[in-house]
Amino acid sequence: MPEAIVTATTPRDYEAFGEVVREYVEFVRSRYADEGDFVDSVFTHQSLDDELKILATAYGPPAGQTLLAVRDGRVFDAARQAGFSLMRLDTGDRLAEAIAMCESLGFHQCDPHHAYPPELVRFLVFMEKSLTDV
Repeated sequence: MPEAIVTATTPRDYEAFGEVVREYVEFVRSRYADEGDFVDSVFTHQSLDDELKILATAYGPPAGQTLLAVRDGRVFDAARQAGFSLMRLDTGDRLAEAIAMCESLGFHQCDPHHAYPPELVRFLVFMEKSLTDV
């Protein structure tokens, strides 16, 4: 199956990004169904429904770039070529597979870089990867 890295630029690209986010949210809700209040508090804090309406503004130029699909590190090359020197992310501390995958891609844990309420921060893992390292 051919792979591609697509920089989100069109409404359809951001709609696809939104679909991935929705699938992720449903996965988290299912995986942690016994902790529904916690999961809801995380996604409510982020105002997820509102954020999904402004993905191009929140995650697009000039402050960011949304890349869809990853294979063999080419997403890092695309981000470097766009002038970015750092990639950041956050995920739930219970998502061991996601954390391991990010670490295998060269991300390391760092201080929080997004404002969350203190009662939620302790359940999150913040990570970053320098794009200037060779």
